[in-house]
Amino acid sequence: VHHQFINACREQGVDVMYEDVTQQLIEYWLENDFRVLVLISTYRLDGKKAPHWVVVTGMDSQCLYVHDPDCDEPEQLPIDCQHIPIARDDFDKMSVFGSQRLRCAVALRVP
Repeated sequence: VHHQFINACREQGVDVMYEDVTQQLIEYWLENDFRVLVLISTYRLDGKKAPHWVVVTGMDSQCLYVHDPDCDEPEQLPIDCQHIPIARDDFDKMSVFGSQRLRCAVALRVP
C-alpha cells in the first residue's frame, strides 16, 4: 500500500520526502503556511495505545497545540478537542513508534 501511495503522489506531482520530523521542522512548516498532520500515540492522553493522526495548530516555547478529530467521548464537546496543549517533552514521547523511534508527518500546502 505504501508503494501505491508513493506512486500516486509522483503521478500527481506531490513531493515525498524522508527526513527526521523534528519540532523545528514542524515549526518551519507552520511558519510557512503548511497544514501539519502528525501521527501520535494518545496513550498519555486517553490510555489508548493506538496510532492516531492529529493536526498541529500552533507552537510556543512550552507546548505544541493540536486539533484531535477523535472527539467521541459522551462528556466531550467538540471544542474540547481543539487547540489542545501538549508539552514539548510529552509530544516528543507521543510522536515516536517502535524500537527505531519512527515519526510520521504529512505537511500540506496548496500553492
